[in-house]
Amino acid sequence: MGASKAHEGSKQVKDYDRMTMTLFQRMWCGALSLSLGLAWGQTPPDAPATSSALTGEWLLEILLGELQVLQGDPGAGYSLLLDAALKSGDEGLYERAIDVALRARAGEAALRAASAWRQAAPKSASANRRVLQIQLALQRLKEAQVSLRLSVQLAPEQERAAVMLALPSLLSRASDKALAAQVLADALAPWGDDPAWGHLSWTAIGQARLQAGDAAGALQAVQRAHRLSPSQPEPIWLALDVAHTSPEALGWLEGVMSPKSEPTLVLNWSKLLIQKGRLAQAEQVLLAHTQRPDAGPRPWLVLGALRQEMKNTAGAQEAWQRFLKEAASDPKLTRERDQALMGLAQASLDAQLDAQAQLWLSQVSDPDNVLQARLMRATALARKGQLEQGRQLISTLPVQTQKQELARTMTEVQYLRQFKQWQAVYDLLSRFARQFEDEDEVSYELALAAEKVGKLDEMETLLKGIIEDNPKFHQAYNALGYSLADRNIRLDEAKKLILQAVGMAPDDPFIADSLGWVEFRLGRKPEALKILQSAFQARADAEIAAHLGEVLWSMDQKEQALDVWRRGLRQDADNETLVETLRRLGAQP
Repeated sequence: MGASKAHEGSKQVKDYDRMTMTLFQRMWCGALSLSLGLAWGQTPPDAPATSSALTGEWLLEILLGELQVLQGDPGAGYSLLLDAALKSGDEGLYERAIDVALRARAGEAALRAASAWRQAAPKSASANRRVLQIQLALQRLKEAQVSLRLSVQLAPEQERAAVMLALPSLLSRASDKALAAQVLADALAPWGDDPAWGHLSWTAIGQARLQAGDAAGALQAVQRAHRLSPSQPEPIWLALDVAHTSPEALGWLEGVMSPKSEPTLVLNWSKLLIQKGRLAQAEQVLLAHTQRPDAGPRPWLVLGALRQEMKNTAGAQEAWQRFLKEAASDPKLTRERDQALMGLAQASLDAQLDAQAQLWLSQVSDPDNVLQARLMRATALARKGQLEQGRQLISTLPVQTQKQELARTMTEVQYLRQFKQWQAVYDLLSRFARQFEDEDEVSYELALAAEKVGKLDEMETLLKGIIEDNPKFHQAYNALGYSLADRNIRLDEAKKLILQAVGMAPDDPFIADSLGWVEFRLGRKPEALKILQSAFQARADAEIAAHLGEVLWSMDQKEQALDVWRRGLRQDADNETLVETLRRLGAQP
């Protein structure tokens, strides 16, 4: 036993000696290289000028500093390394001292080392970048103003634009984003009226303001940038982002966008109009855009999807076929071609042209689209009464990974759900629940299926489990809250759950529908009407129509209710909620 311990102790000493010698050799070689460089007049980048010959004293400091770090005393190691950096001016030593401090979670010490480096090498972009990074990590926003300005000043002219536009992302984690935006504005003030850089400066400021939730201030920055350089695209790109939350920005864009604008800008402008429900205007923009020789095939793809949304099936098919023709020789558009093919297939299925649909689907080539194509083929079979054959078409698709198996399972769920095969959905997900127990999507779908087959306690347990495991899964809050409201029980709890979902997804019309419904159940009809009207305006869905119509009906606004229900039936004549509402109220739209 004693001999064994002695042997082990001897081995540890030898290992330590070997490690120390390796470290010494590494540091000595590095220091020797630097010394030789200085001897030949090759000053390290950003090193302070020196006329005195260097001795070996600082080499020993480096070695001792590294040993202190290895022995668990990073503070002492940091001090020795920083002292060696100050003596030698070597940027690698400054970096090492900063790294040691950061690993020891000594942010102030890291900042001192970085600041010393910048002071010794005021023209070093690397030194300034480290100072800025640490200042932002420490939330020293006001101190960061000088560093932000230097980032632009020290950037090579060919890189200055990219540096300016990258600054807002550096500030995106600031705890006080309003202060961050103001600091950036002050830092970029020298370029605010510059003919070459002013538009980029104000675009960066606008982006920081948008990050701070100041849409009005962001729009002001956009407008100033555009006035300085009307032909430059950067302010317009920012305006497109601002317009998602600012009607004023949307209106301003209408005045500056034209068919001659950059093709990608026009395409994104049309997509924004679609998102805002301005479908006819978006169609006109796209049609004008397709006449440009540099437009490319993509506008036809978007136009097809838009026309399908507008229920113009013939126009959608024409646009998609035009896209396929123009994109035939471009290998980069494989996925987009599949989108057009599946759009044409869906239009054929809607028209009961199953053979034509199968022809389109047979041309789908991207592996990521194969499941969706099989779903559509299965749907065609189910409509012929071959429900089980359609299901087998999906369930027998070969998979190689668990991720692929999950995708196949959820596609099968989607297939069964559209034909209201709730027991089959419940049985399928119950079999896979343990295998995919970490997948909230599976638990969520199982909860919805459990409710459909009358297992309400299981549904509630599953949804509460999702909320506990993933507090940001807003769909679970909404589903549980809506279920309680729909059953007219525990309404205060239902409203609290739905409000939590609203806080996480304020623009979701289906969550707004849940909130309007619980308000109605609580007897607050005017508030319910206001919420549901807004939700229906955002999304004319059949289920939202069912709820909005019932509120109107209960307030003796029966003609308005019938009109809403008619619109809902045009969207989905088989919607269970809408059909049951009409039956229960005895209404005949």
